[in-house]
Amino acid sequence: MARNTSESLRGALPRRARREKALELETKLTALGRKNLELGRELCALRTERLRRAEAVAAAEAADLVKKGKIPRACAPYVKALLAAGDDVLVWLDGRFTSAAALLREILGATPPCKRAADAFPEKINNGKGLCKDAGGSEMTALTANYDAERKDGILVAYRVAARTVIYKGAMVCLNRAGYAVPAADEPGLTFVGVAYERGDNAAGDDGNVSARVWKDGSFRFAMSSPKLEDLGAAAYVVDDNAVALSSANSVLAGTVVEIPAEAVVRILIRNAVK
Repeated sequence: MARNTSESLRGALPRRARREKALELETKLTALGRKNLELGRELCALRTERLRRAEAVAAAEAADLVKKGKIPRACAPYVKALLAAGDDVLVWLDGRFTSAAALLREILGATPPCKRAADAFPEKINNGKGLCKDAGGSEMTALTANYDAERKDGILVAYRVAARTVIYKGAMVCLNRAGYAVPAADEPGLTFVGVAYERGDNAAGDDGNVSARVWKDGSFRFAMSSPKLEDLGAAAYVVDDNAVALSSANSVLAGTVVEIPAEAVVRILIRNAVK
């Protein structure tokens, strides 16, 4: 009996040791998992900070290219995006991979400054008879042959954003008296042009340094105080960039009420209001 008890104790000790070892390993594994999570968060923060810095540098470089006449202002957001991407975007050229940013800089370095029409043709663009001159200096009158007018759908149109201004995606957009895009507001001198397709952040820039594309057609949801069924089909006027009303002080028309999808929310069709 004593022998059996002794053998049982000898068998129990290794099992206990194995359980303790497994528990120790599990504790270490948990600690490593937490450490890995912390490192992942730190890495994500570092990558985010790197992207922010790269975007700031790219924005300054794109603005400088606009100032030097290397690119039109409307192209600045796309150039900035490629420059900010750095080596993350690669293209295959001449049997090797090269970064899109490096290729873009190479192209721009060989590109002469852009010219405005008035600079390219110092003679009068319009001679008072409604006639223009083409690139060869010849007067352009009514068509006598087929002509490619380069059709676009016109549903998305880019507008230059006013200085020190941020337009958020989904905001109603107006042009101010100078022709620059601003968030819609019930203010004199504003003209409604549509709803922002994307964010246009020109908070640190001058007039036109950044462009934002705007929807010119469609129906969109905006806030409205106490809409009623009888409001369907009524004109909606801008209150701010995310709200409309059936009347306002400056009557900036935003569209027509076509649906009441929720309490204090209407859907407006902008087609007949945009300029």
